[in-house]
Amino acid sequence: MSSRNEAQPPAAGLAESGATMYASTPISFTPIYFTFLQQAIHEPELLNKSGFILQQLTDDELAARDRCKRCHTRNGGKSGNDPKKTEAKPLSGSGALISEEEMDLLQRLTLLPTFLRYQFHFTPTPTEGNARYRQVVAIDCEMGTAVDNESELIRITLADYFTTEVLIDTLVWPDAAMLHLNTRYSGVSWAVLTKAKKEGRCTMGVASAREAIWEYVSPSTIVVGHSLHCDLTVLRWIHPVVVDSLLLEKAVKKAEQDAAEAEAKKEESGNKDHSASGETAVVLEAVDGNQEAQSGSGKANSGKSDNSGATRSRKGELTLKKLAMERLGRKIQNRAGHDSLEDALAARDIVHWHISKEIRSLEEFWG
Repeated sequence: MSSRNEAQPPAAGLAESGATMYASTPISFTPIYFTFLQQAIHEPELLNKSGFILQQLTDDELAARDRCKRCHTRNGGKSGNDPKKTEAKPLSGSGALISEEEMDLLQRLTLLPTFLRYQFHFTPTPTEGNARYRQVVAIDCEMGTAVDNESELIRITLADYFTTEVLIDTLVWPDAAMLHLNTRYSGVSWAVLTKAKKEGRCTMGVASAREAIWEYVSPSTIVVGHSLHCDLTVLRWIHPVVVDSLLLEKAVKKAEQDAAEAEAKKEESGNKDHSASGETAVVLEAVDGNQEAQSGSGKANSGKSDNSGATRSRKGELTLKKLAMERLGRKIQNRAGHDSLEDALAARDIVHWHISKEIRSLEEFWG
């Protein structure tokens, strides 16, 4: 099929030299490693709490996502724009300003029907004899913003988790007119996107991007990434077999926080007990006319330490950029805009860091 990845090589400006330039190296497949990776797959309850869509949308949910054609709000939802305002807005790629009325017409003419635009899709049943399915892949997407303020896929990268082979790395022509391509963060400009489309090196729309992914991903394939619910949502894809580096890191931070709070409570309890015994001693010694112990009672209370601040998560400490430096000693996202291949491999290597740590702990336990 023409929508498959093999007919669409990477667009100009995308990384074409594979994973080596990003300091990622192949991981040896072993049964124990794969078992630990399988055990890291997140439970559906956690995925639900973390913003993952695990079921197709109902008719009512689809209706709720449909936009009001006059006020640009979801029916029954909160308005993202004040319907009283009619000032002109910039339209990405044209440099022109358009009015609310023109925006309304643009939405009606360029947005897909509600079902096609918003419905989610399960990973299809495996095609018999497809030797290209991978056991584990790493993924990252770049997104812009459509005229209805929805995130829109504009670049997709998929790599084999073990070999780092780049399976897909292509720009995606959006399904809707765009307010902007979020170039500052996505790294995708209209010049690059338009050139890729003109030269036939651009995947046309989200559905084609999903089909390209499904050439390599079966329902049992483990998908790895960072803040994966964002990638799966923009792809309108339901795939619960995931290992998310963000969720792994959140679990670590939560465990560290719980341990710190437990230690603080233990210390506080010990100080109270020590203080109470000290006060008793002071009273007894005061009766005997010895007042020197009072200073000891004061010192018992002076040893308290407030660890509450140390257990709080600092803003931004779980970003992929910070985690790549903390876990891998790697600087990423230092160029103009993000690179989805760089980000996919960084998320993959952070997951590998966690899996390797678990395996080492087991080996140390058994000697």
